[in-house]
Amino acid sequence: MNIDTPAHGFATPDLDQERLGLIAAFVSVVDAGSFAAAADQLRQTPSTISRKVLRLEERLGVRLLNRTTRKLALTEAGRVYLGFCRSISELLSTADAELSAFSAAPTGVVRLSVPVAFGQRHLTKLIGEFLKTYPRIEVEAVYSDDIADMISDSFDLSIRIGKLSDSSLVARKLKSIRRYLVASPDYIAAHGQPATPADLADHDCIRYLRYRSAGYIWRFERGDDATCDTTVNVRGSFRCDNSEAVHSSALAGGGIGIVSDYICYEALAQGTLVRLLPEWNVMPESGIYACWPGSRALLPKVRLLVDFLSDRIQRENWSGV
Repeated sequence: MNIDTPAHGFATPDLDQERLGLIAAFVSVVDAGSFAAAADQLRQTPSTISRKVLRLEERLGVRLLNRTTRKLALTEAGRVYLGFCRSISELLSTADAELSAFSAAPTGVVRLSVPVAFGQRHLTKLIGEFLKTYPRIEVEAVYSDDIADMISDSFDLSIRIGKLSDSSLVARKLKSIRRYLVASPDYIAAHGQPATPADLADHDCIRYLRYRSAGYIWRFERGDDATCDTTVNVRGSFRCDNSEAVHSSALAGGGIGIVSDYICYEALAQGTLVRLLPEWNVMPESGIYACWPGSRALLPKVRLLVDFLSDRIQRENWSGV
């Protein structure tokens, strides 16, 4: 049989390869927001990318993008087709994962989303150790406290801290963490200590804007008694959206703050911060999770990173008290 001759009525390989290239150009333009940005990503010229999208539209017989001098916008047909294109990408990733399992030494880039404070304090060091152990793997880490859209932002893995709510993700708990109510010795000397959670209403509290109700409402549970809990509406002269800033403000005597153990454990051990109301637990309970899309197979290189982080993080001791 002539290998260039289609068999059983299927399309020729050349046509299939062309279509994949056209689809890649289309998806890149949508994700990048422009032909020029997509061209940079694909290392092609803007005119080449534009011709590929036009060729795809001609093959489909519909317009996928509305083009103006200022921006690009998906047509209704383009939005529908984009969904199918992303499904194709997921299927190819799954196929890659299955084949990569045969490799004794996984390779490639792991794109990772990381919370800022935890990433800078702990994860950067661990990633360095991981890369020494697996030199054929690369890690691209994006440090941000915003919740990443793992599909549209093309992340392989996301490290999240808190209470998970996105049911489309698969999550593996790496470690439980505790949040402490803390203040500096100077603040306590000037303002005294609260004897009960209700007393916090009379103190200068440092609010973390990413908590429920922008940090106005603090909730506590007494010891292990889930039936004994209370909430307090707090006030204060400083509020922010960065957990490191809450910690720094508390150290400087700026008020009472809620800080995670992995941030404040050294200050508690050194006495530069004091834990308040130790018989009360800050709620809700929190943890560190490795998350990935449930629709995507976990690539061997990603699984290696998850296993490595789980092992190392479990060894950490952040009690501080």
